[in-house]
Amino acid sequence: MVEMDFQLQQNYITQVFTPTQQQAGYKHFLPIQEKLLDLGFVFSPLGHDLWMNNLAELHLLVDSIFADNFAYTPISYQSFIKACVQSFIRKACPETSMIVFAPDKSIAGFFLCYPHYGPITNLGAGDARIEAADLDFKKHLPLLLGHKKKPDMLAKTVGVHKKHRQLGIMQGLSAAVLQ
Repeated sequence: MVEMDFQLQQNYITQVFTPTQQQAGYKHFLPIQEKLLDLGFVFSPLGHDLWMNNLAELHLLVDSIFADNFAYTPISYQSFIKACVQSFIRKACPETSMIVFAPDKSIAGFFLCYPHYGPITNLGAGDARIEAADLDFKKHLPLLLGHKKKPDMLAKTVGVHKKHRQLGIMQGLSAAVLQ
């Protein structure tokens, strides 16, 4: 057997927060967000129309954000359009997903959030099961509310443009999401 010299390159985390922990996180990140607001950064809910109207810039941003990630392969604009248009963004929550614009109006980062669709996509849903590819926030949120008064949220993907890193953008986005 050949001995391989593997080394850990990247870590990924999953965190689960109680409402009390969410509130504490918000209070912790709020001063960072306020500092960014004072510098001219603008935080906004990332509604579906905002996503669709900024596809060209988002395509470039995705490459900037994720280029150094494990197994990331740059994709053409045409491939990005196929993968990240309506069928992709319509799953996201347009109220808790956030985008931040830099003082020069360019996109500095974003945070995509989704309701936990598990109750309506898992095999236990039986004949009422929704295929993941068919999920639509507006259409399927009422089904989730039938399972739980307030569905869990998955704060799924956050990314910050390389030129804005080390400013606290991720923490500012976190405050906006938790708010």
